[in-house]
Amino acid sequence: MKPWSGRFGCRLAVAVLIGLVAAGLSGCGESKQKWVSQTGADESQVSVDRAYCQRRADAVAGAEYEQDLSSNRIGSSGSSSVLDGFDQTDAKRYRRKLFASCMGSLGYRQVQ
Repeated sequence: MKPWSGRFGCRLAVAVLIGLVAAGLSGCGESKQKWVSQTGADESQVSVDRAYCQRRADAVAGAEYEQDLSSNRIGSSGSSSVLDGFDQTDAKRYRRKLFASCMGSLGYRQVQ
């Protein structure tokens, strides 16, 4: 029996994949971006707001990714690395949008 075959192996593979994606999504470029407060927040408040938006974006994008991953696999006999790649890329892009939207809603603008 192959190590990744069967019901348990499939669940283990999905769990490992979700863990890797979550780790990859945790810092998707936000640390390289500069955000300026339009409301006069000091650096400590900027750090708090950035962390809040990162957690929020991680949670929403991660949940969407899990839902997409499970719905793409219904009725399929195996995993598709091409679909997984698109799902991961979409999740990263969506997470960045969520983060930027959150920061904007808190009164920040992104600078280059």
